[in-house]
Amino acid sequence: MAAGFVKWLNNSRESIGLAKVSGVFPSTVEDLNAQDFLEEKADYFGGQQVNKVFNQSSRDIRSGWEFLPYQGYANSIVNDSIGKAYEGSVTFGNALQTFQKDLVKYGNEQGYTVKGL
Repeated sequence: MAAGFVKWLNNSRESIGLAKVSGVFPSTVEDLNAQDFLEEKADYFGGQQVNKVFNQSSRDIRSGWEFLPYQGYANSIVNDSIGKAYEGSVTFGNALQTFQKDLVKYGNEQGYTVKGL
């Protein structure tokens, strides 16, 4: 049953349409490259066509990239640093530095050898 739901969620025109109107990033290359998606103006970003940037960013992912072995932890703390930048209480640069510091510390505590930039 779960597999059927995932298949519907990522392949059904109905579910993809629901995702698009909800602002969810497209799950198919076809929708990622669709003109209406690329030309959409995002109110949150001051009317900019940010989907063009997101589209290009998806193409620029380096080969060999992988999720962290502790990606769940990373996802759970992202708002502690980067969320503050969206709120305007810190700069994005400072937020990213804090996020990196926290991930490096956690990774090393878990037995990985992690170094920041």
